[in-house]
Amino acid sequence: MNPIKSIILNNQQVFYRCETKKHGKYRLKAIIYAKTELVIRHDKRVLAAEIITYIQKIQDWILDRIKPKSTESELGTAPITHSLNTLVKADIIWFMGKKYHIRRCFLPQYQVKQYHTVNHENKMITFYYNGMCLPHDFDEIQQLTLKNWLIQEAKNYLPQRLQECAQQCRWVLVAPNLKIKWQRSRWGSCSSLGNINLNAKLMQLDLTKIDAVIFHELCHLKEMNHSVRFYALLAQVYPEYKNFNIPL
Repeated sequence: MNPIKSIILNNQQVFYRCETKKHGKYRLKAIIYAKTELVIRHDKRVLAAEIITYIQKIQDWILDRIKPKSTESELGTAPITHSLNTLVKADIIWFMGKKYHIRRCFLPQYQVKQYHTVNHENKMITFYYNGMCLPHDFDEIQQLTLKNWLIQEAKNYLPQRLQECAQQCRWVLVAPNLKIKWQRSRWGSCSSLGNINLNAKLMQLDLTKIDAVIFHELCHLKEMNHSVRFYALLAQVYPEYKNFNIPL
């Protein structure tokens, strides 16, 4: 992919990229994709100065058809138009039981790799997109980024919390093996070999509900069922479990 360049047309910054044409009679041709991306196709003999002159010559045609993008300094945001599975509804995602707002910004230098930042103080997640990203790619990139972020946060928090909760369970003599997964149908599970699986989506719940799931699985290390004995055991270590009904 050729690098993105910019030019000022009638006090408006316009981003474009150049492509060398493989065949055709024209020397220069302008194409606009999705009202956001300007592409200049040219043959190999055309100089950079000729491309600039050509763009300036047809600037009225370009400005009538292209939708301006905001810059990082303006912190312009693009509205989120699709819900992202169970992760995002409108422009909000839950993290540790708190609402985090999501916004999108465009970088002025499109060669810069796209990235995101998390501001825990202001409860804000900001996505910075480069010029290689077309509007219809936003939701896909955002969903993948948020998924990877929650998985990483789960790996940072859940192993330590599992050990802390295990210390309150007298029947747990050895710290259980833990696997963190991205699951659709369950918050956690426990195998007959004593391995515990926890869903990375737990990071969207508040701490008390996370503990409820962890203690539930720790009790399965002794009672591999949901019998009266199992719930009696769970009530000993986490009596608040009755207050939680957590649909996935």
